[in-house]
Amino acid sequence: QGQTNTHWNCIWEIIIYIQMKKHPWFLLLASVYPVLSLYELNMSEVNIMSVARPLLISLVFMGLLFGIFWLVLRNLQKSAVVSTIFFLIFSSYGALYNITKGISYFGVSIGRHRVLLPVMMILVALTFWLVITRMRPPYTLSMQGFNFAISALIIITIVQIGININQIKYPLKSTSNHSATSIQTTDQKPDVYYFLLDSYPRADYIKQ
Repeated sequence: QGQTNTHWNCIWEIIIYIQMKKHPWFLLLASVYPVLSLYELNMSEVNIMSVARPLLISLVFMGLLFGIFWLVLRNLQKSAVVSTIFFLIFSSYGALYNITKGISYFGVSIGRHRVLLPVMMILVALTFWLVITRMRPPYTLSMQGFNFAISALIIITIVQIGININQIKYPLKSTSNHSATSIQTTDQKPDVYYFLLDSYPRADYIKQ
C-alpha cells in the first residue's frame, strides 16, 4: 500500500511540475498521446518497436502544423493551442467515425464522412476563432491548463500500459541459424503438398 501511494505521489508531482510551467509543453505531449493511446489498446497484438515510426510521423506532423499556424498567427502560445486542438481532432476522426457509425437523428446518419467531416471542420474553425479573439496575454493560465490536461492523459495511458506490462510484445530473436541446423540434422522427410488449381487431373496422372 505504501509503495502504491509513493508511485501516485510521484505521478502527481510530475503533473504539478508540468502544470506550473508557462511554456507550451503540451504541444510535444499531444503529438505523443494518440500513438501511446492506440498502442495501449493494441499492445497485445503489436510489437513495441513498431511504435517508433508512427511516433516519429506524429512528431513531424505536429511540427508542420505548428509552423503553419505560427506563420499565420505570429504568436507562440496561440499557435501551440490551435495546433494541439487541430491535431487531436484530426487524430480522433477515425475513432469518432467508428463510434457514430449507424447512429442517426431525424433520419440523418451521423456516421458518414459527408456529415462528420463538416462538423469537424466547423469545430476547428470555431477553435481558431476563439483562440484569436478570446485568448489574450498573459497566457500563463492557458498554458498551465493545457499542460495539466495533456500531461494527465499521457500519465494515465502510461499507467495503463504499466498495469498490462505482461502483454507487451517484444521483438523476436533471429532463429534462422537454429532452423537451418534443425532441418539439416533431422531424418524426417519433408511434407509434400499437392495443390489442385482448377480441376482434378486424370486418374492415370494421379497414379504416376
